[in-house]
Amino acid sequence: MSSRRATGATLVELIVAIVIMGVALAGLTAAFRSTSRTSADPMISRQMLAIAESMMEEALLQPYGPPVSTPPAGPARDTLTTVGGFNGYASHGVYTSHGDPVPGLDGYNVAVAVQQATLSGVANGDALKVTVTVTRGSDIFALNGWRTQP
Repeated sequence: MSSRRATGATLVELIVAIVIMGVALAGLTAAFRSTSRTSADPMISRQMLAIAESMMEEALLQPYGPPVSTPPAGPARDTLTTVGGFNGYASHGVYTSHGDPVPGLDGYNVAVAVQQATLSGVANGDALKVTVTVTRGSDIFALNGWRTQP
């Protein structure tokens, strides 16, 4: 009689393989759960950046003017005619320059500070530092820009 060797896997080998695959699957599931829990964060960061850039552009496109000590009243900005006029602007929610709320952005807060700055090569009193701060919950994003007297 010839002896043939049996091919295939034993029950013990199958159980070990199932245990190894189960551990690997549990690790992958934990990684996917962690990733999906924080997947909204990049969207919030990008939204905060877009809001800050928009406000910064709006302020820096105004004619040069020193910071004012009286903050603007209300969320409308269409009466702000100089860069310095934006000093002290703050809103709970995001608004158009005419004061209309932007839908979906009511969870963000915006604040603008304008102060005299010193830059090398620029005469004293001819430079302004504009800081736009956007917050949402515990997330804070600040953007700085400079404007000089033409």
